Amino acid sequence: MGAIRNTIVLETGESIPFKSHKKDVDNPRLEISPDGTAVLVHSGLENPRQIVNDNLDWMTTQYQKQVQQIQEIESQYDSLSDGLVLWGKSFTVAEETGHFDVHIEQDRIYVNTPRGREMFPYLRNQVKSALRVAVQTIADDLAAQLNVDYDQLSIRDQRTKWASCSSGTNLNFNIRTAFLPIDHLRYLVAHEVAHLNHASHDAQFWATVSSLSPDYESLRDELQGFWYLVHRNGMWTTMIGS
Repeated sequence: MGAIRNTIVLETGESIPFKSHKKDVDNPRLEISPDGTAVLVHSGLENPRQIVNDNLDWMTTQYQKQVQQIQEIESQYDSLSDGLVLWGKSFTVAEETGHFDVHIEQDRIYVNTPRGREMFPYLRNQVKSALRVAVQTIADDLAAQLNVDYDQLSIRDQRTKWASCSSGTNLNFNIRTAFLPIDHLRYLVAHEVAHLNHASHDAQFWATVSSLSPDYESLRDELQGFWYLVHRNGMWTTMIGS
C-alpha cells in the first residue's frame, strides 16, 4: 500500500517528517526511523493522527535521544551530516565530465563520468569496491589469527544491520560501513569473524572479539549514532538510492 507523507510538530517545537503507511498488520506500530522520520504502520485507521497525538511525548523523547547520540558522535569526529563521508571523514564531491575515474585530493573527491552518464551509480560502485577490499583485508588478517575460514564475503544494502554472518561461514557487510572510521569498521569485521567460532553472543564470543578489537566496547557503543548520521546524510541517501 502507499504512504501518506506530512509533518508533525514535536513537544519541543521541532517539525519532523511523518509517514502514515498502510499495511496488513495486527496492531498499529509507531516509530522514529533512523533518518528522523516518524512512521506509523497500520491496517487502515480512520484517524492515524490520533495515535500520533496520544504518543507525542514518547516520540519527542525518542527523537531527542537520536539527536543526542548524533551530537555525541559529531563532538568527537568531523561534522558528518554533509558531504560524502568515507572512513569517518567528510569530503566535498566535485563532478566532472570525462572518462570514468575517481580520485581524492585532500578533502575533495573528483568523480569523472562520460557525458550523459549519472554520477551516483558509478560512485556507489566505486565505494562498494573499495569497501570490499578494505573488509576482505581486515577479515583475512583476523581469520588467520583465529585459524578460521569463511566461504563468502558480500557487500549489500542491508536495511537494519551494519553486518551479519549467515549460513555459518558467510560474512555480509552493509555498504554503509564505508561511512565509518576504520577502527569501527575493524570492530564490525572482528564481530562477524568471531561468529565463525561462536554462534551466540556468549562470554567466549566477547572474549574473542576483545582479543581482536581491544576497544570494542566504546566502538560498539558509538555505532548507533553513526547509524543515525548515515541515514541523515544527503549524499549517502542519494547514492544508496541511485
